[in-house]
Amino acid sequence: MDRKVVVARIMGDRNFAFISEDRIVFAIDASAEELEGLLLEERAYLPDSPETCSASQSTVSLGIIPTFDCNLHCGYCYARGGDSREVLNLDVGKTAIRSVIQEMSSEHILDISLVGGGEPLLHMEIVDPLIAYAEKESPNGVKVGIVTNGTFGHSTLQWLVQNSVSVRVSFDGVMQSEQRPFLGGGSSHDLVTQNIKALLSEGVPLTVQSIVTNKGLDSLNDTVDLLHDLGVDSWKVEPVQGTVISRSGTRQEPDPLQFAKRLLDCIHYIANSGYSMKVDTGFFGRPSVSHYCGMSTGNRIITPEGLVTSCVEVARASDPYSNIVMTGRVANGKILLDVNRQQLLNSLHFSNQEGGCSKCEWRFICGGGCPMSNIWRGGYPPIRKSSFTCSVEHWLLPRLLLDIAEDPRIAEVVMDCYEVQRC
Repeated sequence: MDRKVVVARIMGDRNFAFISEDRIVFAIDASAEELEGLLLEERAYLPDSPETCSASQSTVSLGIIPTFDCNLHCGYCYARGGDSREVLNLDVGKTAIRSVIQEMSSEHILDISLVGGGEPLLHMEIVDPLIAYAEKESPNGVKVGIVTNGTFGHSTLQWLVQNSVSVRVSFDGVMQSEQRPFLGGGSSHDLVTQNIKALLSEGVPLTVQSIVTNKGLDSLNDTVDLLHDLGVDSWKVEPVQGTVISRSGTRQEPDPLQFAKRLLDCIHYIANSGYSMKVDTGFFGRPSVSHYCGMSTGNRIITPEGLVTSCVEVARASDPYSNIVMTGRVANGKILLDVNRQQLLNSLHFSNQEGGCSKCEWRFICGGGCPMSNIWRGGYPPIRKSSFTCSVEHWLLPRLLLDIAEDPRIAEVVMDCYEVQRC
């Protein structure tokens, strides 16, 4: 693997961070000569560095959107979940699974992600036989993950437990009742919190994902307290970013600088409270020369219409930019892919983007940001990362790194599988 060291300037002219795949080394008050020497030492260290987070067996991934149907009516929904009721044909889903398995080598594990779209667990008559089929056909078994709104019943809960499903529950904490009501009205808060506690009591691997709106900025710490009381120790925080197909447009989008400040305050709050909670900010990742996400490297996500998309946010043939993002369809007993479209998506690497990304010092951490967000905001081909994510990262990352250098507890909140040293 190409293991890169990113040198990032943090707060102060002589303060730097050497960031690699599994560690951060801080150089505080370092001269230019010291910086050059430390960089050489760090690069020499890397080849023998342990792969603390690497998987023992490689996986082949397949995303499946079982339905566009949904029982919630979230104002910021990027997919307009529940506005239509399409459900994936079972035979189409089996064909996609079989096609991927036929491509796998003997040591691969099939990794299936059930995503939305809509709410995957509304249609267990599709989900259950699909996973059973994959388990039967895949020689090394199947890893199953799901993103759900958490409103499922007891029988579905037991299915999740019995099938060892990794679960991400979309739950907006103290803003849940306002931001994620049922389709017919009424709060989903009590049912979702009940199911979160039940999943945790059963030992299900669980992450809670919260969407932050402009109204929710001031309630982040209250949501942290709520999650802690529920027993949640893995939290993903995402600001709402309106797209051209979302219900809200950009009306609920928080100010990026205010979001960054509130997020940093929240990270400190968790550290100072002594809570055992990891926070995925979405803005701080391992340095990589690869793309931001799988959209540009061959994502295969099967839609209810039997199409293959590279991004879950473009799931209908009628969606803007589907002519670029959708790379194939399920037909004739296999997945048929358009090579030319995939090549277009491969070109979305940040090194090919104008407007600052190719030279920005944070480019190997953010990977150029979400390519779909870039397209929503600037058209195709994207010429720069969205102003929102740029604004957040350029304010947040240097301050976050300095805080980690000064207080190791901060690293415990925002990082996993990292070694932190100070020179």
